[in-house]
Amino acid sequence: MTEGNWMQRTQGKKWLLLFIIAFINILIIELIVLTIEPYWGDFNQELANFIGWEGDYVLILLCIILIPVIYAGVMVVINFKRFIHTKQTRPHLINKILPLIVLILFDMLLVVLVYFFGEEAAILNAILENFSIFIFIVINIGLFILLYPILSYLRKVLKGSSSKGGNTRIKAIGILICIVIGYGVAFNLPFLFKPTNIISGNLPEKPKIIAHRGAAHLAPENTIIAADVAYNLSCDGWEIDVQISRDGIPFLMHDDTLKRTTNVAEIFPGRENEAAANFTITELEQLNAGKWFVEQDPYRAIAKGLVSQAQVEFYRINASIPTLEEVLNFTKDHNLLLDVDFKTPPADHPYHVEYFNICLSLLNASGLDKKIWVTAWSQSWLDIALLYTNLTVAWSISSSDPPTIAFNNDKQMLKYST
Repeated sequence: MTEGNWMQRTQGKKWLLLFIIAFINILIIELIVLTIEPYWGDFNQELANFIGWEGDYVLILLCIILIPVIYAGVMVVINFKRFIHTKQTRPHLINKILPLIVLILFDMLLVVLVYFFGEEAAILNAILENFSIFIFIVINIGLFILLYPILSYLRKVLKGSSSKGGNTRIKAIGILICIVIGYGVAFNLPFLFKPTNIISGNLPEKPKIIAHRGAAHLAPENTIIAADVAYNLSCDGWEIDVQISRDGIPFLMHDDTLKRTTNVAEIFPGRENEAAANFTITELEQLNAGKWFVEQDPYRAIAKGLVSQAQVEFYRINASIPTLEEVLNFTKDHNLLLDVDFKTPPADHPYHVEYFNICLSLLNASGLDKKIWVTAWSQSWLDIALLYTNLTVAWSISSSDPPTIAFNNDKQMLKYST
């Protein structure tokens, strides 16, 4: 084989390798999106709030990603066949440039997803743990299958090194080192990444299960109904978002407006984009807080059969916006923990200044004491919350910006990561 032909063959291998890398890379992104299925509803809502238009953005994203997956897969098959028969691959210029563009764009997309939804990535670890044994088996079967051709290729390289010496010998040693390291890592994966259910020593205390906004994937969020579902699922407590009405009554609502989770557009036309805190408690009590969940099925719980038809009809009619007082009564009657997140009213709200103290006074008077976790988002709120010594105070932090050890020791509080 002439030097020119050898170079052409090597170049063909590189293009085939590029197509394989592009296919695997984009396929992994597609699998990640499929894996975080429990968060699809939240993902769609976040994008709807950002774009200002409701839509199934996850489905759109899956379809968009599927196009380059198919394209890269076809390129792999076509060029692999060519390489088998002719020992060459000669992709068109477009097919040389396009995979690089696709790789850059979709890896940038992955970075964006991690940036905005990185906190939810914990679900990937749990799923990978469940399937780790199967992943390990597949990897090692693949390595056993590849062992013969790899060793055959290495033998040819070693034979060549005896006659050509120098660079060829270094190449052979490099390949051998890579093989040893690769197989060593693969066979030691079960020891390097032990599942969380494998521990040494005494069993730790069982983690508390706190239902986010109640059992929000199975019932209308931030309602007594959602709390009841969480209780029946044996959750230890529930997390709530508290706002304050125009006439000074704390109530549950996560969003700044009532548009997403109530029928405000039907009952109060033209006020759907108005701040939730601008409504009086009498107006809030007129709203239905369950019909949206039934009609939109944001987490596909109804479609999956996780919610019975009787529950569906109950949600449709009976779900309403609860006051903080109603929430405290339910929580105390069912001996639950309560994780409280605060939503500050607009600056022009009549209770803007008093809001935090009003809520803390109600919480403190409930008798739940340490069963109430108060989440403070600012230093000023934290200092106020710590005055209520009956409550458990949590400092809300970012995983990328944790407080110092000195700060933690000084405050002596529960740490809460957002």
